[in-house]
Amino acid sequence: MRLDGPLYHVAFATDADAAAAGWAHTRGALRNVTVLPLRDAPGGASLVAAPPDAPARVRVPVRVRGVDRCAGLQEEGGWLNHLTQGVDVEVAAGAVAPDWLTVDVGGLGLRGRVLVGELDGGAGVRVVGDPTKIVAVISK
Repeated sequence: MRLDGPLYHVAFATDADAAAAGWAHTRGALRNVTVLPLRDAPGGASLVAAPPDAPARVRVPVRVRGVDRCAGLQEEGGWLNHLTQGVDVEVAAGAVAPDWLTVDVGGLGLRGRVLVGELDGGAGVRVVGDPTKIVAVISK
């Protein structure tokens, strides 16, 4: 298995049934991971297949940076509300999904906000969803 951000390339080298079905190599999105609490180790995972020649949709987390440069926080006494923790992205065939998307709030003043439509996933990655949904806002 090779990790490309939230997309995994899975090879079923030992499963004859998977190879006979044409699934000898494919991309998959990690959907669910079970963690064993006593050992703090993965107990299992679910993968959803994504054909190599088609776009795949995955959910990636959104991180906030620039808090130390944000006038709305540092000078105007505002609060940062990080409202959207993750967004869905569509990853083109052959492209690599990002581990996360970064929102820079450094230039925001009081009541400044960043919308989903302003996020950039990079080459071959398109952010999907409501472009007017608020990711982060500086409020009082």
